Order: sequence, then structure tokens, then C-alpha cells
Amino acid sequence: MNSMLEIGGRTFLNLIMMINPLLLVPLFITITRNQTAKRRKSTASRSILIAFGALLVISCGGEPLLHLIGVSFSSFKIAGGFLLFLIGMNMVMSKETGEKTSAPAGGDVAVFPLAMPLITGPGAITVSIALMGEASGSHAKVGAIVIAMICIFLLNWVCMRQAEFLVRLCGKGLDIAVRIFGLIVATIAVELVVSGVHAVFSI
Repeated sequence: MNSMLEIGGRTFLNLIMMINPLLLVPLFITITRNQTAKRRKSTASRSILIAFGALLVISCGGEPLLHLIGVSFSSFKIAGGFLLFLIGMNMVMSKETGEKTSAPAGGDVAVFPLAMPLITGPGAITVSIALMGEASGSHAKVGAIVIAMICIFLLNWVCMRQAEFLVRLCGKGLDIAVRIFGLIVATIAVELVVSGVHAVFSI
């Protein structure tokens, strides 16, 4: 029971840095700025469902796929850690949230760029595969990870549907929070690299 709570808590804390409503809400507002309020809420719901389905499939099938192509899980953690570090530094050093993302000229924005790569992006994929790998086939631990994922996606769904209100409420505080989360993401990245390197040299 304690191990389930631990891995569920770790999943929530790690993934909330990657699928962060404070970062997502301003981007969502920018991308859907030409949509009506009703259409925007529909877009929020569809993008969350698509993103969750994609992350669940990728995280469950990620490690077997790595073995199939001959890539060790330790190597994946090292490479993923470097990628996460770049994402974290980009969050810390970026300009105001939402300035660099605009709506595409055509297509369904709920699929691209919202569902992927803004909600389920490289960071979330890296962390979720790493956590599923650590679960080591335990159905209880995998269940705890999935429950934590559901909680995170529900939180983001609620925030996206109330996006305009949250932006007015938080104002410039959103940008400060994004930079703090970016530093935490970079720290998680370093931990992944250290863990991967330790595993490689322990073999």
C-alpha cells in the first residue's frame, strides 16, 4: 500500500511539472483565441481525452518498444534527462508565457498542437515511460500511476475550461510560476541522468 502511494505521489509530482496548467492555460487561450466560448470548451475536452489516450498507450508500450529496438532503459533515462533539462531551461529563460505559440492556419487544434505536443509532449512521455519502467510489471503500481495521470488530466481539463478566468485572476504570477516549475523540471532531468548513469556503470 505504501509503495502504491509513493509511486502514485511521485507520478503526480513529476508529471504535473510537464503537464502544468499554469503553463498550458495561457497557451490554450492563445491557440483558441478565435473560437467561441462553447467551441473552446469542446476543444479543451477533446484535447485532454486525446492527450491522455496517447500518453497512456505510449507509457505502457514504451519499455517493450525500447527492448525491441535494442535500446536499454538506462540509456533512455540518460537521453530523456538531457531532453528534459533543455525543456526546463526553456521554461526558465522563455519570454512571457504564450507569446511564442499561435494557432495553426488549419486543422483541428485539439489534436495539434494542443493534445500533442503541448499536453502530451516529450517531457511527459519521458517521465511516464521512466515511471512505468520502475513499476516493474506490478499491477498495483501501474494502477497507481494511471490514477495519478487521470488526476493530472482532470486538473488540466478544469483549468482549460476556466482559462479566461484564471488568466485574469493570476496575471503576471503565471510567468513567475512557469519559471519556478522550469527549475524543478531541470532538477528532475538531472536526477534521471544520474539514475541512468548509475545503472549503466552498475551493470
